[in-house]
Amino acid sequence: MAMEGSKRHPSFFKKLLGDFTHKIKIPPAFLKNFKGNVPKTLLVKCGSRSWFIQTEESDEGYHFSKGLAKFVKDLHLELGELVIFSLVDHETFEVVVYDVNHCEKETIPTRNYGKRPCALAEGRSGRSDEVKKEEEESIMGVERDMPARRPHFVRSMRKYEMHMLNLPAAFTRETGLKSKRSVVIEDPLGRMWQLQLRQYANHTSIRAWSSVVKANGFTVGDTLKFEYLQGIGNVIALRIMSRAGRNGAGPSYEKRS
Repeated sequence: MAMEGSKRHPSFFKKLLGDFTHKIKIPPAFLKNFKGNVPKTLLVKCGSRSWFIQTEESDEGYHFSKGLAKFVKDLHLELGELVIFSLVDHETFEVVVYDVNHCEKETIPTRNYGKRPCALAEGRSGRSDEVKKEEEESIMGVERDMPARRPHFVRSMRKYEMHMLNLPAAFTRETGLKSKRSVVIEDPLGRMWQLQLRQYANHTSIRAWSSVVKANGFTVGDTLKFEYLQGIGNVIALRIMSRAGRNGAGPSYEKRS
């Protein structure tokens, strides 16, 4: 069942490769969020810290330039890590960093709100290998002390997940979905789908998930982010981080009217 959705901050992610200390390209499809006026200087925030980073245009498009080296140094960014940039206003980005193990990075010095582990399997007897594997490969963010950020996980879709989606146990406990019968999925285009939850002893599944998959044209290998929206009911906002076989912006990066 589709319902009208709410506005979301546009975002994109970058896996750190090459000379990322001096140059990080802004995806061309993301530039429309600046409405034809890309700021020469952007404010980039992570936790309580912030950096001014200049943009530069070349034959390849726009990229972050001057000020980027300090940003990289201060956050101890390393090759292979992933940074998510969320545009909160015309000249301001908020970022989240994931390390090479797909966990939200714990070494950022500005964070004082405790360890945030991946949603790893707990090794309880009776849990299927399939559920263990999907939890080990999920990214879990427990956002207790930062209201602007929310519990979430990232999933690279596999064949069996085209029909039924299993949620990480740590995610369902943190959000309270373990005791719920239904959930609302806000898809990348702002449409909302009210779906039933099926509760098992060791995990929770979303039924009729295939309707969302079909409507959005998801395929095996697509990487999706699931973010719980606190305070407005049982809503999970769904974003496309990358499509199978290519990087770049998808419908989730479009600014909604």
